[in-house]
Amino acid sequence: MEGKYKNFKLSPTSYPSDLFPYHSAAPYPNAWLAMWQRFDANWYTSIAENGYGSIEGDDHFPPLYPLLINLTTPIFGNGFIAGLVISHLATLYALKLMLDLFSQWGNNISGKQTVAYFLLYPTSFFLFSAYTESLFLVTTLLSLRYMRRQSWAWAGFWAFCAIITRLQGMALFIPMLYLMWKDQPFLRKLQHWAGLAISGTGFLFYILMRSTQVSGNALPFSEPAWRAKLVLPWETYLYAVRTLLSGDFNHIDLLNWVVVTSFVLLLIVGWKQIPIEYNLYTAVSLLIMLIRIVETQPLISMSRYSLTLFPSFFILGLAGNNPWRRRILIYSFIALNMFLSSEFFSWGWVA
Repeated sequence: MEGKYKNFKLSPTSYPSDLFPYHSAAPYPNAWLAMWQRFDANWYTSIAENGYGSIEGDDHFPPLYPLLINLTTPIFGNGFIAGLVISHLATLYALKLMLDLFSQWGNNISGKQTVAYFLLYPTSFFLFSAYTESLFLVTTLLSLRYMRRQSWAWAGFWAFCAIITRLQGMALFIPMLYLMWKDQPFLRKLQHWAGLAISGTGFLFYILMRSTQVSGNALPFSEPAWRAKLVLPWETYLYAVRTLLSGDFNHIDLLNWVVVTSFVLLLIVGWKQIPIEYNLYTAVSLLIMLIRIVETQPLISMSRYSLTLFPSFFILGLAGNNPWRRRILIYSFIALNMFLSSEFFSWGWVA
């Protein structure tokens, strides 16, 4: 440039952290990796680097995942990269566990087909970002595996890990009690109480953490910063229906409603084709998801939360035995996955 402004440099008037919610986490410099650093990934990275209490509302995020990030950051040199590595490794292990499980329910072909649908699912890209879905899947699958083996202490340990990864892990209590009931005499074995005590410690730990972090006189599960509260599950669903009927909604609201409705139907249709303890886990998980209502968006993030309802994917795998249903599932999943992931990478809120 020649003339009056030659060699003149403009100073930045804003930084990425001023425009997007990085929550004190430094934006990663490599663009190909930084496109995964979105929304919740920054919450977890910030908690891992700064601890709880540095950002209002960070106590909403349970501690196991940020703890693992904190412990592995010295190895990888960056908290965000540590989170990515943890999620990728957990995803690979979760896929192995699901393949083993689905192959037991059907055969090796149906197991592979179900895992393929799971990977193509419209929000599966969250498994590869610094989010907790993959870690939660591993802890849940391991807890249920040890329940089936009647190894109650290990089942309780992995349930403990699931709860302090995501509070949805509380759904494991019901299948645990059911399988303990089958392991007679019910609650008259020391191992039963060991499993319940270990897993219950996770719930009590999270309650204590929330109680010490929330401000004022707020209840441990109140979330004023998120405009969220606890309601009866059908209230959340009806709120979503009213929003859709009003015409004042966006495509994510519609997608979340379709997802919830579909997984309820999959649970009903597949009840007799899946071991009951897995159905109980799915049913209670849905109830836990639906008792939390957010005033700003009905059924918020349900398209992502549904990744944890892994037993229902087996029914999708069976549905794919029909060529036409298989085409519909594959084509729609790929198209939605490409659309939603592109929105996510460009800072669009999709879940």
